Amino acid sequence: MMVGDTGGDAGRGPTDRGVRGPDAAVRRLALDMLDETPEDWNLSARPVVADSGYGDATAFRFGLAERGLSSVVAVKPGTCPQPG
Repeated sequence: MMVGDTGGDAGRGPTDRGVRGPDAAVRRLALDMLDETPEDWNLSARPVVADSGYGDATAFRFGLAERGLSSVVAVKPGTCPQPG
């Protein structure tokens, strides 16, 4: 599944703290869609591919990891791929 560019942070649960604005809502929606996609749509597991609008959002990347999803995401120069 490929997701498009929106900018900002996103997440769910513990990764959702401090996330505001429409861009964050779009990322939360993308994670919600990924939660239902494989089983509900009878799709085999595929890696998630996202541009830097999603890849720069630490909470989005954490959301993918929390779900155990394989992913390839673009990040802008200077983005820390593994914070902490």
